[in-house]
Amino acid sequence: MEFKEAFELGVFDYNQPVGAHCDEGGGEEEIWNARTMMEEPVLEKTWATCWTTCQTNGVYTVNITGLYERMNPLRYKVQFDGCTLHLFEEGGGLNVLVDNCLTRSNLMIYKLRELQIQVGNYVGERFSADCRSVYEVQHVQVEIPMDSPTELNFSIKLSYSMN
Repeated sequence: MEFKEAFELGVFDYNQPVGAHCDEGGGEEEIWNARTMMEEPVLEKTWATCWTTCQTNGVYTVNITGLYERMNPLRYKVQFDGCTLHLFEEGGGLNVLVDNCLTRSNLMIYKLRELQIQVGNYVGERFSADCRSVYEVQHVQVEIPMDSPTELNFSIKLSYSMN
């Protein structure tokens, strides 16, 4: 028997499906059965939610809440009114990078005045400023101990104002 014949006999003739139901004799039809697949548990998680408010006194507020999973660290990118916020784990903590200014309707410039972040029970420094350069970003880090839970709820609040 040549190699080609032995290969075809071994691979194509004795090919058996591999899966959870093979030992039960269900075969391929049972493995890909929609009823069986529906019985498997499905996890649904909201990783992040963002909402904004613009008040009549010229204050623009951004609220971001979500779930940070340390075993599968995600990199979040939140965009609102031309502004971008990046959330990622690095250097032993959760980091936030956010634009110092945002522009609405190509007319109004809002400057970052306050940034608050909380991850689980750990609170980051509260950033407040009277004036920031328009083309820079703000960086804040929350230190997270190694023995902290693997899933942590986080909350970020940004306040921008005109002037």
